[in-house]
Amino acid sequence: MKEKLLTIFKTTWKKIKTLDRALIVAIIAVIVPYFTWMEDSSSNDKKDAYEIYSQYLKYRNDCENKNLCSGLDDITLVSAERIHLLFSDDVGWNETIRYMYKYEPAYFTEMECRTLSRDFLNYLRKIKIPFTCKQ
Repeated sequence: MKEKLLTIFKTTWKKIKTLDRALIVAIIAVIVPYFTWMEDSSSNDKKDAYEIYSQYLKYRNDCENKNLCSGLDDITLVSAERIHLLFSDDVGWNETIRYMYKYEPAYFTEMECRTLSRDFLNYLRKIKIPFTCKQ
């Protein structure tokens, strides 16, 4: 089967004019790096999101086990905002934001809304997470 496909490819390639071959090679040369770049940037975003979430979980764990809760509310909000920024269209990551709210809804009261993005605040409204802003 592999040899048959190779023979078909060689025969077809010989039939294509030289100019057309150059065009095909040029198109492939442009398309392949683009998709490689897209895949690389996507995996970097996932890596960033996992790092953000694991840091949040570490701080939360320290808060519970070592009673080091200072600033956990800010860390929670910034982590949720950064996850939303990276994955606003990803249902799983957005469920993570709901989980953060369910864990400690008090962190979403008296927020410093001026420092959070409008897009993130609109998202919280959209998914019906109640929050209040400091005046």
